[in-house]
Amino acid sequence: MSGSETKRSGLTRRGFLKATGAVAGAAALSGLAGCANEEDSSLAATGEEERHYARCMWSGCMHCGSWVTVRNGVVVKREPDPDEPFNNRPCLRGYSQIQRLYHPNRIKYPMKRVGERGSGEWERISWEQAIQEITDKWKGYMEESGPQSITLYPGTSNGGLINGAAISLLKRLWNTAGFSVYDLCIDVGALTGVDRVCGGTGFDKPGNHYASDIMNAKYIVNMSANETESTLFRWRDIASACENGTKYIVIDPNQSTAASKSDKWIRCRPASDGALLMGIMNVILDEGWEDEDFIRQHTVAPYLVKEDGKFLRASEFGIEPVETGMNPMTGEPILYDAPILMGEDGSHGTVEEVAAPVLHGTFDINGKKVTCAYDLFCDRVAEYDPQKVEEITEVSPEDVRYLAEVFADGPTRVHLGMGGQAYNNGHSIGTALGCLLSITGNLSKPGAGMDGGYFGLPWNYLYMMPTMTMGPTLPWLEVADMLETGLEPVSGQPFPIKCIYSIGALYGGGIDANWVKEKIIDKIDLLVVADTSMTDTARQADYVLPAAHYFEFEDIITNPTNEGAVKWHDKCVDPSFECKPDGQIVRMLAEGLGMGEYFQSTDEEFWNEALSSPEFQAAGVTLERLREEHTIRFELYDIYHENHIYDTPTGKLEIYCENPVPRMANVHEWDYEQEHLPYWFEPNEAWPDKEIMKKYPLILTSERSRDRHHTNGFELAWLLEALPEPTLKMNPADAEVRGIQDGDYVEVYNDRGNAVARAVLNPGMRPGMLLYPKGWQKHQFKDGSFSDCSNHEYCPVTVNSSFMDTAVEMRLWEGEE
Repeated sequence: MSGSETKRSGLTRRGFLKATGAVAGAAALSGLAGCANEEDSSLAATGEEERHYARCMWSGCMHCGSWVTVRNGVVVKREPDPDEPFNNRPCLRGYSQIQRLYHPNRIKYPMKRVGERGSGEWERISWEQAIQEITDKWKGYMEESGPQSITLYPGTSNGGLINGAAISLLKRLWNTAGFSVYDLCIDVGALTGVDRVCGGTGFDKPGNHYASDIMNAKYIVNMSANETESTLFRWRDIASACENGTKYIVIDPNQSTAASKSDKWIRCRPASDGALLMGIMNVILDEGWEDEDFIRQHTVAPYLVKEDGKFLRASEFGIEPVETGMNPMTGEPILYDAPILMGEDGSHGTVEEVAAPVLHGTFDINGKKVTCAYDLFCDRVAEYDPQKVEEITEVSPEDVRYLAEVFADGPTRVHLGMGGQAYNNGHSIGTALGCLLSITGNLSKPGAGMDGGYFGLPWNYLYMMPTMTMGPTLPWLEVADMLETGLEPVSGQPFPIKCIYSIGALYGGGIDANWVKEKIIDKIDLLVVADTSMTDTARQADYVLPAAHYFEFEDIITNPTNEGAVKWHDKCVDPSFECKPDGQIVRMLAEGLGMGEYFQSTDEEFWNEALSSPEFQAAGVTLERLREEHTIRFELYDIYHENHIYDTPTGKLEIYCENPVPRMANVHEWDYEQEHLPYWFEPNEAWPDKEIMKKYPLILTSERSRDRHHTNGFELAWLLEALPEPTLKMNPADAEVRGIQDGDYVEVYNDRGNAVARAVLNPGMRPGMLLYPKGWQKHQFKDGSFSDCSNHEYCPVTVNSSFMDTAVEMRLWEGEE
């Protein structure tokens, strides 16, 4: 009950809520409890109202359409837009953004560090002084060490075309100044594997439009996604599909909320998903359930592979490659050297000439021994029989067979969560999944495909590249080595890093926080952070710049979505205090560098330039129409790659990869021959036979709860009322052997660090696994943080953060309450 004492704390729930302002937050429907000043509350009490169209903007969000009510210049209410075609009901994370806008701890004016880094000692300065001092330092770095010594860290906060990070004026600064930019190395493990098979870049994936197509699926397979908590906007559509007869299958080590709603829950060992997918393909091929026509027409299965692993091509028969275009980045011609296939009639020819190619066989053609790629693929899959897969995954042969039937029957749609790929072997999931969808024909047709990535929109990207002289892109995971050696790892050339300019957070919510601080933050000369809140990153900065909340500017949404839509967002109120939109801050920095000429266009002129691509023009997308309609969808995205032309080097689904390459160049060793085909391998740390797990026998994993979106909203009253402190879910058996009871404070630890959180005993948790909600800042823990424990090692093929590949031990916390 509400007045009872929480275990071991001596603090009643009502007392806690009062202390945090959550009682007022829950009582004030306007969301203005804990305003930055009393004037806002009094202004909002009465007066004329106006309404604006607004969305959330952070990464991974579907940007739900909503109406925001403003009274006397103060936002007082946010409500759904019933006319928005998709994603029209914001979640609690979205509604609570009013509290973020008016939070008393919001960054209000530029500040300069005056004490030790991280000491919290600041001096308020003017914008003029901040820009002058920062750009003076930048000019010095550019002259002494080159412009690439200044690096931009584009976080995942605002997603606007002008004021965002990924496709924005920040990238225009990267282009014109020649700065370097960080690749975040986050959530791209499995997606790298899918890219290799199906084509695409980054988050551009083979999933049809979500809400309009999901009703066509006969089966939905959820792989550790837990949409009921992490992506409520998707769960509504899944629930509707299930009511319509779609079967919902969940593959997850833990009995998540989604698993409890499923028609069938299959519990697999963490980090074993790739092996499970290989086993499913093994059964399909053994039973002859593959879609042979689809395989022959749309994959590289009939391509002939030489003993050196390369495809046999027309140039080896004296046929010159054909020039098919120009590479806009290199200016070099694109040459097409046609693959050679073997026909059923025993003759060979180019892929264009052979209408009925064979899928199996080894041949001698002009003295060259060649084998059909499909035979090599089948041989690899044959290694993963159901009995071997059961040893790896703990999934029974019967359940492996059931999943094989689901994919063979189809149409089957997969929702791939980010959890399973956050181990060192993450790309094995994506490669195997892409191949599974390919051999069963579950691509490019209604009801089939994959979710977990997004549709990239057809912007005119030249709007952010006026000089076409972009600086280098650096893997965030290799910056520590670069700071240690002063060299670029691949080339071995000098590459000093002097400054990081960060939009949002780069520290505290990511991997191995102590390592990031010691090896990166403490070693750079200058850290400049633009943000709305004092995150862990901002607390380490040398200069903090107050960024506007997205309710305080208008913009076009650039974060891609499963909707295949471009969206508009209104400005609701003027920026508070001395806050400025990120685009305006970038303009001021450019002016301070003497590069203001590249930023003279108005926001409207930049928007029109970005919308000037042939695809947008053909679809009738204009700025005026977008402002009026708020959302414009592209029908071409209803069925992804319906023409069966895939974004791969061959234009086919590549179940065999001729030229495997890492996602980003690096100097670490990897097995080139192994990467031609899908396979599974053990993760670095979180696996039973690893030596480290003898000392640290538990696997520490995370979830995206309904109360947080990354670190966004970490201090908001409504969210803190729902989840007031860091928690750690565990199986009661793991708690019992360590003398832990529900509600105790426990400490997880390993050689990297520790974290203290309140224990939540949950019998649905897999024994040996611990689960914490993302989004907490270090100062919200009684000691340490979950990020202190996580692993910064990575697979050189994917160069992806391995958040879950983390072994720990746990004990009762012995510190003060």
